Amino acid sequence: MTIGIAQERAGRSAGQLGSGYERRVGAMAAKALGRQPGFVQMTAESREAALQRRSVEFVMLAITPSRMRGFDVVGPYVRAPSALLTLAGSEPLTKKSDLDGKVVCSPDSSFSEALVKTSGAELERRASVGDCVNALLDKGSDVAAVLSDALTLYEYARVNSRVTVTGQSVIPGYENHGFAMLKGQRQKCVLIKKSIMDYIDDMQWAEDISVLPQVFREDDWKKYRPTDEQINELSCRETPGR
Repeated sequence: MTIGIAQERAGRSAGQLGSGYERRVGAMAAKALGRQPGFVQMTAESREAALQRRSVEFVMLAITPSRMRGFDVVGPYVRAPSALLTLAGSEPLTKKSDLDGKVVCSPDSSFSEALVKTSGAELERRASVGDCVNALLDKGSDVAAVLSDALTLYEYARVNSRVTVTGQSVIPGYENHGFAMLKGQRQKCVLIKKSIMDYIDDMQWAEDISVLPQVFREDDWKKYRPTDEQINELSCRETPGR
């Protein structure tokens, strides 16, 4: 069972959830289908295309309404609040007013929409989180922070000491991480949904997320745990609902 996962070192356009976390969760889903997992590392931007080409059977990515319409989607297996990535040594950004007048870079997402609606920051849109990180590190850029989900940004901070994560949950919202497969596989979708629910109820969920030490050390890890209701709302259906 081939599964597209994040590149395990953050680079120019890397995905999220490195440190072996996606491999652990992917193995759980493969077991639910009686399969052995095989992992293919790829950028976040290339996963949908790889799935459509049938280069992989499943991909792990953020659940969005458009992806629910285009694929059979199941999850979330983890929910990540918003956070901000800044240069190490910068003043922490702990409230919305800290963003007033600052240039914040983000791809198109629910987070970027919430940033515009709820803060005085100036939004600079880029194609990917990796592009935003490059802009942050560019001395000639006006970008003061990168906005994305906390797990994605923790991975960038893990591998680059020049940046740090701040402002967890300053911008409202969550990113729901799940699995996507081509349409017409609703039976597999339902099996994986049940497996995710059982997995989250088991201590294995907490053990696996502990490979992301920032979540335990710097954040309230319990808010990353999805409920059965949230999983039902987003799994194996065309649009979010109960």
